[in-house]
Amino acid sequence: MTKTTMKKWIQLFLALVLMTGLSLCSETPDDMEAPIEEQTDEQEDVLDSVPDSSDEEADDSKATNTVLDAETANKITENLVIDDKVILPGDLPNNIKNGESILEDLKFDTDTLFYIDGLTKRVRVRKSPNRSLPTFLARVVGSDFYIQGSFQEAGKQQKEEEEDTLAILNFGLETTDLELPLNFDLEILPQDSEGTVVDTTSIDVGIEDTNGNCNFKPDDSVLWEWIATIQDKTFYLAPMYPQITSGSVLGCCENGISSYTVNCKTSSQRSVDYETIFTVELEYLKFYSHGHLGGELFQYTQNLDVGNTDFCGGNAGYMRRNTYNIYNGKYTFNPDCSLTIDSIEGLTDAIYAPNGDFIADVPRPVYVGTSPASQYEFLSPHFLKETRSVDATLERIYERRTNTLKWYD
Repeated sequence: MTKTTMKKWIQLFLALVLMTGLSLCSETPDDMEAPIEEQTDEQEDVLDSVPDSSDEEADDSKATNTVLDAETANKITENLVIDDKVILPGDLPNNIKNGESILEDLKFDTDTLFYIDGLTKRVRVRKSPNRSLPTFLARVVGSDFYIQGSFQEAGKQQKEEEEDTLAILNFGLETTDLELPLNFDLEILPQDSEGTVVDTTSIDVGIEDTNGNCNFKPDDSVLWEWIATIQDKTFYLAPMYPQITSGSVLGCCENGISSYTVNCKTSSQRSVDYETIFTVELEYLKFYSHGHLGGELFQYTQNLDVGNTDFCGGNAGYMRRNTYNIYNGKYTFNPDCSLTIDSIEGLTDAIYAPNGDFIADVPRPVYVGTSPASQYEFLSPHFLKETRSVDATLERIYERRTNTLKWYD
């Protein structure tokens, strides 16, 4: 994602747009088009108080690291849960000196990684599309050895006009035999397909104890950003993670003319492959005093457009849409250290009949659940878990942040 594209994204959040409703137990895209209405003054206030993503993180959002002894650092390295992890002896190879051999200035979506047991954190790495990043080297500072792990390539989640793509580092840690809380530095050296280190970075890691956090205070400078949806204890969805469905559609090519019709001779039938994409790029909540809340959502969908599909050339046509939503609501903080969202109202799309007659206002998507279907539990100072009573296997995890998406060297 280029700086220009990021600027456009931030501007989209400040655009005049529409209202939303609820999806209590599913992550289903809504793809209806409608004219844009003006937002209310109350909705505009939510946007006005969103921290600028260029602002520095607040002090309490940074992990305070300690110098680890070799035994503790080695135990953490052994307990890291990394894709295709291999433990290697010695220190990291030093083939980057004073930045002279850096092949690409990669960007990471965090410089401080908070973590709780049982969670898989996704560190996003922004790279050029012609740079393959299959693997990386990593070392807990103070350890006698290091590891090699694999990135998850995630380029398809980016829109066609994006100049950059993403690689994902899935981070986990088995904390059973570690004394929490715990803080350390993690050095990361991404490698290209030849095994050459192309850049280097260091991330502060803070492992929190999950004894709950009853020190909740409404704070309009804090975001609770949705970072993952878990289904049956398995990762299901996350910001910028695409749900991609492949299929094929049958149409006609007669005398060089492409058409989608059932009245097609067998000899003229052509099959075209396509991919639909559904990506929730961002959703977050802000809790204000007096029991009020606000939130935003940004979503991208790509659906098949058979009318613009070229069956002669074999090229699928698509309808692409960026859906934006801003919403307000009310919540209750309970004595048992839980939180209940009582109501949410957001933007709507006006739907019209072919003759122009108004049919209805249809809510734009919101994936935050409300009472009585959802209960929110503070797991630690930085993590909030939503559990849905209508489907106890579905959980959404939110992380406390002081800004929206920001890229770090």
